[in-house]
Amino acid sequence: MRGKVYWITIIILFIWALSSTAFATYYYTKTMELSSYARNLEENIRQVKVYMEKLTSNVMKAMEYASLSGNQEIAKVIEEIGNDTIKVNRVLGGEIKVKILLDYGNGSRVWYNETIISNGETLFKAMTKALKVTYKTYQYGVFIESINNVYNDPNRNMYWMWWRWDSEKKIWILGSISCDKYIPVNGEIFAWKYSNVMEWPPKPP
Repeated sequence: MRGKVYWITIIILFIWALSSTAFATYYYTKTMELSSYARNLEENIRQVKVYMEKLTSNVMKAMEYASLSGNQEIAKVIEEIGNDTIKVNRVLGGEIKVKILLDYGNGSRVWYNETIISNGETLFKAMTKALKVTYKTYQYGVFIESINNVYNDPNRNMYWMWWRWDSEKKIWILGSISCDKYIPVNGEIFAWKYSNVMEWPPKPP
């Protein structure tokens, strides 16, 4: 009797061992498959972010050109595309870094490097993180009234204007749309300069 119980126990343990091994192998295989899928998904998201960065940059340029052209219908369509671009960037998530130069127009210049904002946020958001800003919101966007307690001065025709650095042409480009419409890409460089608007074109930073 004892011998029979012994062999039954051995058989049960053997079956359990085989089952455990099979389950362990199955779950190990599935874990490796999921791990490989996660790596591929991460790489795909990284590539999408790269493409979206290029698309965002091109959409912003198109918005500037449309604004300068004076064609309000085209500007409106591109602005809607820009809004969709913001939504996609926010879904992708992550953070970006931008650099902001503050030029007081009197020889005093201050850099605000490594300004961090969420992907899809605007230049205006970056400003409010790095600088002390007062503003008013109008139909076509935000109008900056002061930066770091330096206010626009209509009596002297002095106003704050923003610029972006064109890394391809190596020149400063005067912003032609409201700062709350412009979506920066990672590493982009901007400047706010206190300038006499009667001197046109204004001198870059």
